[in-house]
Amino acid sequence: MSIREGRLNSVTLLRRLGSRSLSRKNEIYRAFREVGRSVGTVALLPFLADPALRWRITAVTNKVEGSNGFSAWLRFGNDGVIADNDPAEPRTSHSCRPT
Repeated sequence: MSIREGRLNSVTLLRRLGSRSLSRKNEIYRAFREVGRSVGTVALLPFLADPALRWRITAVTNKVEGSNGFSAWLRFGNDGVIADNDPAEPRTSHSCRPT
């Protein structure tokens, strides 16, 4: 309401909310936090109520995780990083400094 009436501009509001020492005690911060919690709850309710939606989300999540795992498997040598410093093991040119 203060922004709408011109008594407080948005820059000042964001600066106040960004201040760590003040924000936890600020009523506006607490109100926005509660609005965020309610929005999250409203978004979660359909997920909890619909088994088909849960199944689809789980299937897509598993597909993405499988794709990420396959990409990691394709990359050579843990992205070129050698985990130990054994001089008997071969080295890649970009993963170590010359001795």
